[in-house]
Amino acid sequence: MTAALCAGLVFAGCAAQAPRSPHLERLPADSPAGAGAPSLTIAELASAARNGASPEALVERWRNDGARLPLGAAALLELNARGVSVAHLDALLAAREQAMRTDYESRFAAQRANADAALAAERSRVQTCPVSYGPYPYWGPFPYAGWGSGGGWYGGLRFGW
Repeated sequence: MTAALCAGLVFAGCAAQAPRSPHLERLPADSPAGAGAPSLTIAELASAARNGASPEALVERWRNDGARLPLGAAALLELNARGVSVAHLDALLAAREQAMRTDYESRFAAQRANADAALAAERSRVQTCPVSYGPYPYWGPFPYAGWGSGGGWYGGLRFGW
């Protein structure tokens, strides 16, 4: 009887369907991933500054760009070589610093929220003593043992503190 049952289970396992491979949703080939974000270039920034755009308008255009054009030292030197004034460069640097500060503060706030949630979960757990000697209170009997100073093992059951 058990042999027939085992054989039936083996054949049922072999007759089961193989697991399907996971299906991944992909973007269509005609729509690239970053199609919605405009890409602002250094040349566009320089031409806008030369055409008389105010530093605030230039910063607003930089902020509205989803790609966050990195403004390193080389980019600033190139903008200065293309005729962008120092006031425009100062405004762009201040906006970049503010954007980085905002990013770091939002990351810190998210980490702080995760840490607070973990702390609240830990505090909500029931506090238990890791070692229990049974139903006795803390002064109840507890075992003790060791190697004596005169040689030999000692031990027993003790009551009290």
